[in-house]
Amino acid sequence: MEAAAQAPQTIASYEQLGGLLEGLDGGALENWKTKGLSVLQSAGIDIDPRLGDKQAAEAIAVKMASNMRKPGTGTETDRDFVRFMAQVPDLSKSKEGRKIISDVAIASAKRDQEVARMANAYVRQNGQLDGGFMEVASQYMAANPVVPKDVPKRAAGSVNEAAKPAPKTPDATNELA
Repeated sequence: MEAAAQAPQTIASYEQLGGLLEGLDGGALENWKTKGLSVLQSAGIDIDPRLGDKQAAEAIAVKMASNMRKPGTGTETDRDFVRFMAQVPDLSKSKEGRKIISDVAIASAKRDQEVARMANAYVRQNGQLDGGFMEVASQYMAANPVVPKDVPKRAAGSVNEAAKPAPKTPDATNELA
């Protein structure tokens, strides 16, 4: 349920990051190039009109990676942070890679919201969550995978293409009975 509560912020962060990076190429050296452009700008040499977008995207990406560690799981190591950054669609990834990462993260957040809605409906009907709900949720997740088989085909489309709302589930009173 915590993931569902955080879903709107998660979705907004990925959408904001996608907007800042829209139309920009990416690759392993892009973060270093951005730092170099920043140095040049500090010297009064403005080369890249999108430098501000790149710097804002870097800051958002770092914040997103820092927020991936679950509270109460101990201290975050440098290795943990590198692993978390690998999951964030920053400039070091290609346009296609950023799109897939964003699409999957947004679809996952939307599915978390749908499962939470289903849980609330189940509790209203049955008074508690039990094994019956886990079966319903498992069936829903199996029928609505976060990473559909056509992800590679969609990589060339818009960032929000995979973030379409999850398919409607049957009315909770019928489905969860």
